[in-house]
Amino acid sequence: MSGAARDSVLLVEDDVGNALTLSALLEDSGFRVDAVASLAESRSQIRRASYALILIDNQLGDGQGHELIPELRQRLPAARIILVCGERPAQLPHPVDALHLKGDAFSQLLGTIQRLLHTT
Repeated sequence: MSGAARDSVLLVEDDVGNALTLSALLEDSGFRVDAVASLAESRSQIRRASYALILIDNQLGDGQGHELIPELRQRLPAARIILVCGERPAQLPHPVDALHLKGDAFSQLLGTIQRLLHTT
């Protein structure tokens, strides 16, 4: 994966404030970020572009973020997936590469992202 592709992130977040904050923090950390606000928009976006990482809020206005995982695994098999949840789910129907809880510090998320993207 090239350097630019390795640092590309699709952020799926329907809360505008969270999306702006996460996008800014990720961009300040050297990532290229495309942000979308729904499952429908994310499906359209992954047909147009490739990403090294997909960061998905599990509670979206048009469904649950984990519903996107099978399509991501098919379309972008090398991409890493981090599911963002308000609380740790008892079980997920589809495996993810990492889980991030909304109350956790950005530094923890950044460490997870760097580990997933730069040790492969």
